[in-house]
Amino acid sequence: PPLQYAPRWCVRCENWKPPRVHHSTRLGRCVLRMDHYCNATENIVRARNHGHFVLMVRFGNAGLLYAVFMLLQLSFYAWTPYWQIFEGTARIAEDRNNYWFWIITGAHLNTFNLAVGAEIFWLCMLTVVALCLVFPLLQQVLTASNGATVLETISQPAPDWIELPDGLVLPLKPGSFSQGSRLANLRQVLGPRWRLRLLCPVRGSISEEEETAPQLAPALALGLRELLTSEDSS
Repeated sequence: PPLQYAPRWCVRCENWKPPRVHHSTRLGRCVLRMDHYCNATENIVRARNHGHFVLMVRFGNAGLLYAVFMLLQLSFYAWTPYWQIFEGTARIAEDRNNYWFWIITGAHLNTFNLAVGAEIFWLCMLTVVALCLVFPLLQQVLTASNGATVLETISQPAPDWIELPDGLVLPLKPGSFSQGSRLANLRQVLGPRWRLRLLCPVRGSISEEEETAPQLAPALALGLRELLTSEDSS
């Protein structure tokens, strides 16, 4: 038997909402597969731009990890010259009887500038700040790879239900729309050109038919059909 989603009514738009659709107060309308509001991009992450968000996090973290690798490599090569410069300037400060004044006024920072340049110091600071901003966004990508949205994981009660006999409904837990694996879920988010999009940031597309009538996880759908069949036969 076909599975029926319980109807949901949007009081603001005064219209019926398909599954996984939520009303955005910022946009003033309902949006398909609304995930969350992203402070980093000042935008609503939803079906039409969810793939862009995933790619932004992917390429952003890849670039930052490359910067961290280069800084670690620079630290390895600059370690010995750094301490040679530090010890030489320390001896000069001691000869002038102002060693502690030299330490307090930024001895290590001045030595760092002489060894590798001031721009490397600012690169380190910006890399740390960028990692603090971008790295936590991986959690949203992991949620998408589980076949769920951020809203589905935090909404109480569950936003979507399946109709059962006798007027009962079954709330759908996060991951109820999973396509079976993390890769399959990310393929759905990225669209048909997912392989190309993982290599370079090209435009993707979504199927509006698939988004307005999303498919349940195969195991869940099979279990519900067996349940409904047993109810009908009894």
